[in-house]
Amino acid sequence: MLIVTLISGFVSNICKIVKSNIKYKLFFFYFITMLVPIVFFSMLSYKLSSAMLENDYVKYKSRINNQIVKNIDENLKNLSRQSMAIYANLDDTLDVLKYTSSRQDANYIGSYNRTISFFRSILQGNDKLYGITLISPDGQLKLHVDRDLGSLNMNIIKNQYWFDATIKSEGFPILREPHTNDFIYKTSPKVKPVISICRAVVDLEVMKTVGVLVIDQNIDQFSGIFSNVETEQGEIIIVFGKSGDVIYTNHEFNATTYGNIFSKVNASLNTELFKYSLNNETMMVNMKESSEYGWKVVSLIPLSQLREKSGFVRNINIFLLIVLIICTFAISLFVSYLINIPLQRLMSSFKRLQKGDFDIRVQLDGTDELAQIGNTFNNMVGNIKKLIQEKYEIGILRKQAELESLQSQINPHFLFNTLNSIKIVAVNREYSKIPVMVQSLSDIFRYSLNRGRYVVRFSEELAHIRKYLYIQECRFEDKYAIRLDIDSEVLDYDILRLTLQPVVENAIYHGLEPKTGKGELIIAAKAVKDKYYIYISNNGVSIPEHELEQINSLLESGYEIQEAPLKEKVGIYNVNSRIKLHFGNGYGLRIFSSAESTTVKITLPIGMTV
Repeated sequence: MLIVTLISGFVSNICKIVKSNIKYKLFFFYFITMLVPIVFFSMLSYKLSSAMLENDYVKYKSRINNQIVKNIDENLKNLSRQSMAIYANLDDTLDVLKYTSSRQDANYIGSYNRTISFFRSILQGNDKLYGITLISPDGQLKLHVDRDLGSLNMNIIKNQYWFDATIKSEGFPILREPHTNDFIYKTSPKVKPVISICRAVVDLEVMKTVGVLVIDQNIDQFSGIFSNVETEQGEIIIVFGKSGDVIYTNHEFNATTYGNIFSKVNASLNTELFKYSLNNETMMVNMKESSEYGWKVVSLIPLSQLREKSGFVRNINIFLLIVLIICTFAISLFVSYLINIPLQRLMSSFKRLQKGDFDIRVQLDGTDELAQIGNTFNNMVGNIKKLIQEKYEIGILRKQAELESLQSQINPHFLFNTLNSIKIVAVNREYSKIPVMVQSLSDIFRYSLNRGRYVVRFSEELAHIRKYLYIQECRFEDKYAIRLDIDSEVLDYDILRLTLQPVVENAIYHGLEPKTGKGELIIAAKAVKDKYYIYISNNGVSIPEHELEQINSLLESGYEIQEAPLKEKVGIYNVNSRIKLHFGNGYGLRIFSSAESTTVKITLPIGMTV
């Protein structure tokens, strides 16, 4: 609040300085006129440059992600191709898979040993592989080789979706996302997460599936794909499997956060680049998806980190902006002084004319507009005395007389109604109210003595109407309720003295008093742009439509004093004429009436001085 007050005071002081001297005004407008486009184009240049840098950087990260996706696809394809190597030793593999005897003969042992040697040679030839497993169609683990030489768990594999899917695939590879081969190891410390390619082994002679080959890659070996990827400070890389499991990440989050990111990625499949709020920080998200395996590489970069890259451009723009502002300041100052010299001469001449020196003449060299203004001034001085006497002075006196005449019409009308209210209170023997009513009446008449002040603050007029309403409450008691809805800013705006009272009086006597049952009187005031509006509403007797049209037609006319067609509404026409006389025909009253309520809308300007 203090900062707002200080800024408001500073702006107010600047406005006063600008208004006080044409030199400052010229300087201000020249300076602002040149400064605005300079600042605009500087900001535009910075925005475009920054956007270009960010766009180039995002494209670079997009290419990196594309390369990661290609590496992942290539890695998985290599695993798939490696699984085809089994057909290079198909006879021995078939012997191992088809062997069912409880006793191992020499032929089986030879095939078994050759198959183990073959699998180990595959592992030694490809350091990205971790293990190879052969499983019979009925789920029996026939052979397993890995780099850790783990012992076998001979449990039969049953009801495994991946196993059934591989059997039905007729030799096509099936990808298993990160998992643990619990069916292989007996001891849990050796259970390591792996990704696997599963392929059905087909006997080519009879074209029948005789088993399943599983080739594993340790997840740590898979993560080696990212070891040479350049990342920025604060950049997060996450690889999601098709099911949403996290395959790889360089930043640990909880499961909920991973799930939210994956959901957002899925919801933005058609948009590779989008923004995402993570831990109250806006992240630029770049997503690439493997078209073959459905894995998603997601790169999250803090937006603030991207914008730091445009810091150099920002600093250059700020430096150039400061230089241009200084140059603009100097040029504006020079031009304002250049124009101000003849204006000062004109001002001096006008001041002497103001003091009654009608012999003054101004001499300006040249033929420009200022010189023409000087010549026009010289011609005007000879006739100004006559114009003042015949036009200005006579017009001012007439307008003042009309204004005083309109305002004087209110007091007798109000006095009659108020004395009548006091009489009714006395008849009802409510003697305690009479002194307060008389005091309020005294305050009201003291307020009506304008002492040369025709315009007051709205707060003063509101205090006056409260006293008037008290007098009416003493008479009508609880016949109606009063509600005020006043914007605080309106309290300091200008209003003609005795604007509200005639309207409120009209609402009470012609709207609420004839009403059966309890009524309501609402006074509201709202500011909108350069005007403010006062609404005085009551839910009493409405105005007939033909009469309302006649009233509004007269209210829209000029400020000339007219005889009211309805004598009981003289106060309404009085207020309307005074407003139009003082502020102009663009302001005044208008009435709206329906079966539910009648509202008088008063339109007044903001910023008129007292």
